[in-house]
Amino acid sequence: MRSVRALGAILTILAAGLLLAPPATAQPPQRLAGYVTDEAGALSASGRAAVTSAIDKLYSARRVRLWVVYVDDFSGQDASDWGRRTYRLSDLGDHDALLAVATSSRAYAFLVPSAIKNVDAKQVNALRRDKIEPALHGNDWSGAAVAAADGLDAKSTSSGPVVLLVGLAVIAGAAAI
Repeated sequence: MRSVRALGAILTILAAGLLLAPPATAQPPQRLAGYVTDEAGALSASGRAAVTSAIDKLYSARRVRLWVVYVDDFSGQDASDWGRRTYRLSDLGDHDALLAVATSSRAYAFLVPSAIKNVDAKQVNALRRDKIEPALHGNDWSGAAVAAADGLDAKSTSSGPVVLLVGLAVIAGAAAI
């Protein structure tokens, strides 16, 4: 009888522990409902406003849509795989970029399709290395998204047309003398 009571007490404690335990924080890939999804609670009100403003500015200037999602964990998946699945589930297209950040597991994916012509693969890699990663390293979650938006809004670094115009100006100036 005593062991039955002890077993009952143990089972009651275990059941209560399971019911009161916080839910798991891993989020599977998902369909994004808006440009900024913060399931990790990473953004302050001012941080969300800064991210939204940068995303709106990017769209106005380039017609590129940046989607940003913060989760605690990528459910044990590779960041790029999680990002690609979320990209597909959200029906994102050629002018949509995605920044997915897992704040607890310290991983991220930045997916930029090649159809976005104002930045090339080299510029995207530099943006990851020089702007997004340092912000994430410092837990500046909103700063990483703003850096992504600002980097995608960058002007092309090609100097070909500038060199041609300068050359034409020099020739025109020489002909005028």
